[in-house]
Amino acid sequence: MKRMNAMALLGCWSGSRGTTRAIIMSAAFLVMLNFTVLTILIPTIARDLNCSIEAASWVTLGPMFTNVVFGPVMGNLADLYQCCTPIWQLGFALHLMGLLFAGTARRIEVLIAARVLSGLAMACDGP
Repeated sequence: MKRMNAMALLGCWSGSRGTTRAIIMSAAFLVMLNFTVLTILIPTIARDLNCSIEAASWVTLGPMFTNVVFGPVMGNLADLYQCCTPIWQLGFALHLMGLLFAGTARRIEVLIAARVLSGLAMACDGP
């Protein structure tokens, strides 16, 4: 394995490639954060929406399962059409819709559906 010195390591982060890498790494971090940020709120969600802990746990499980199923599909579509930008734009639009629906949800079913929509958006961010 080749060792990189500090200048070579900094060089891979310079220019437009470095900016692209930083954006992609930030997006990957935010996707993982989005998966786990609500886990500490499950008891509060269950209490506020008057549902069981098991039902409220689907708020975090739904997007994970959706991303696992649709992640490879979106990657295959990106490879097939050799262009990731429309898929990323679709993911951005779906994520905004999911956030809007999740923010206004008054029932657990609506919240889970909105989070599943956000999971589909996160799958679009993958390619």
